[in-house]
Amino acid sequence: MPGGKTVCEKASDGAKWLYDKSGADSLVDGVSEAVDFASDPLGYMEQKLRAGTKGMFSAFGEELTGKKVGEPEKGKKKSKGD
Repeated sequence: MPGGKTVCEKASDGAKWLYDKSGADSLVDGVSEAVDFASDPLGYMEQKLRAGTKGMFSAFGEELTGKKVGEPEKGKKKSKGD
């Protein structure tokens, strides 16, 4: 059917927009976190602690150096191994 692909793409984009604006994504995220915790509580806690620790060190590093994480120092070029 001529134009069928375009119609399907527009319908898909519209459905994604509705999902994003409906707040259902936060409900889905909450349910998936509950399932993650129920299935593997220690792994879930490890993941949250790891993310929190990484964020804490990133914030402290930024405060101490005045540079955002990932921002290269002036005068130094990143090597391929970085």
